[in-house]
Amino acid sequence: MQHSGIRARPFGDDHPEEFRPPPARDAGRVPPSDASDPALECRVLGFQQSGVATAVLDKADILLAANRAFCELTGQAEDQLLGKSCGEVLQPGARALPGADMPAGPEAVAFEQRFACPDGRVRWGQVTLTPVDGPDGRAYRLVQVQDVTPQRRADADTARQTHALLAVIRAQRAVTAAAQNSDAVLQVMAQQAVEAFPAADGAAVEMVDGNVLHYAAVAGLLAPHRGVRLTIDGSLSGIAMATGTTVSCEDTETDDRVNREACRRVGIRSMCIAPLFSADKPIGVLKVAAAGAHAFRTDDTHQLELLASSLSAALRHAEAYAQNSTLLAERTAALAARDRAAAELAERNRELTAANHLKQDLIGMLGHEIGSPLAAIRVYADMLIETWDEAEDLRRLRDVQTIDRNARRLELIVHDVLALVTADAGRLTAHPQDIVLHTHLRAIVSHAAGTPASIVCPSDLTVAVDPRHLQQIIVNLLSNAAKYGAGTTRITAGRAGNRILIRVSDDGPGVSEPFRSQLFERFARSDSTSATVPGTGLGLYIVRELARANGGDITYEATAGAGATFAVSLPAAKRRPR
Repeated sequence: MQHSGIRARPFGDDHPEEFRPPPARDAGRVPPSDASDPALECRVLGFQQSGVATAVLDKADILLAANRAFCELTGQAEDQLLGKSCGEVLQPGARALPGADMPAGPEAVAFEQRFACPDGRVRWGQVTLTPVDGPDGRAYRLVQVQDVTPQRRADADTARQTHALLAVIRAQRAVTAAAQNSDAVLQVMAQQAVEAFPAADGAAVEMVDGNVLHYAAVAGLLAPHRGVRLTIDGSLSGIAMATGTTVSCEDTETDDRVNREACRRVGIRSMCIAPLFSADKPIGVLKVAAAGAHAFRTDDTHQLELLASSLSAALRHAEAYAQNSTLLAERTAALAARDRAAAELAERNRELTAANHLKQDLIGMLGHEIGSPLAAIRVYADMLIETWDEAEDLRRLRDVQTIDRNARRLELIVHDVLALVTADAGRLTAHPQDIVLHTHLRAIVSHAAGTPASIVCPSDLTVAVDPRHLQQIIVNLLSNAAKYGAGTTRITAGRAGNRILIRVSDDGPGVSEPFRSQLFERFARSDSTSATVPGTGLGLYIVRELARANGGDITYEATAGAGATFAVSLPAAKRRPR
């Protein structure tokens, strides 16, 4: 046998060797050598029987030789391949093999490429293209292809499954967000179903109404058909509900289980249907559909089952929420009626007692309402920690959703408590007036019997405050100074920007640092004075509430050595009173 000798430029290892392809059908393509060589025969045999698809190209990308594995990869016999250009073997639209722009030198070039088989199949290969030199000095190229089609398919399946899982998660989140309204839940799921299935052109949620199913929510292709009513008997949806399983139809024109006329009317050619349940009773179906035949795969049925399960749970939650809302409204109305009747029959002090009892009941209720979701969060968190590795993804998702739901419940309770506190403080209403501060301070001090105080205040200083509240603020501070300040009291006032600062100071022992944080709380009394100084502990609390009702506040200013100073900040008047 005579074969052309081509010496490969070294690549991939440090051992260049002579490469000779098998004889081509057209011997003129590769110049033959002059003598038979046993070693060459072995290399030719290895070329033909190698499990790596290998071929030899000339500079024009014409196939000169191809081994058995290359023929199997491309689905063509050797005599069909030889003489063809490489572009004729590639799938249309695939990138061309590097040609004149291929880097000079012995380096191999690696890339992925698509190959078209005559039967329509497409194979993916990891191509290594290596420059080689022939004995005649001409340049050739050695093509080695590793079939990566299975890996490509596996990657595509993984990507599809990941997309499906993420779509299910998005759908469950969207449904959870709308869970208080059953109509919104149905529409959200129909829209999410179209997005979750790449092959779906439309989706519908069909709900049972007697012996028919009606399109309660629709999306995509089926959007124009909201409200369509179909008999349960003789429909694929009816079969899904009767068997309690997910069913599919590859082609409505050949499947005798479907209502063919109804499918034509809404433009469906293939579909997948999962039943919906409430307490093990079928209440409808979730359907995804496509305008073309054979649109859905087997794994689509599993994904649809997950969505249908989520929808069933959301519908049960919405129903329970509606029932609870009705009961709560009735109970709230009953309580309101009882409170109004009690208010009409009871005296003022009995009303205050009843309000206090109501607050105690509310606190008890909050203790229970907070304890329940906290316990649920703790239990499900412990379960997730203990069973994370063994639990299925759906189980993990449901546990996390339970934790999320209870956390949101706690958040609502906290907001309710904050709203109650805000409403309670808002009962105090002020009617500010622009007044001359010096005049009012003198009048207040003169009427505060037994509480002498000096006043340092500009005669033209004006403040916006309710006069009654100002009087009670100053009287309470003077009273506080009289009790704790050794009888010497000073009132100073001045302007600081758009604020008026009124300071009431005494020469007493001051306030101990540990107690300062409690000064303005209800019933706050210092242990060091509570046994010797009479009082209710409400004075400074009332001063703070009055100041805040007028747009101001009060602070304690520590004084070096002995004494205490309380500074009241109030808005300055915008114009001088007449």
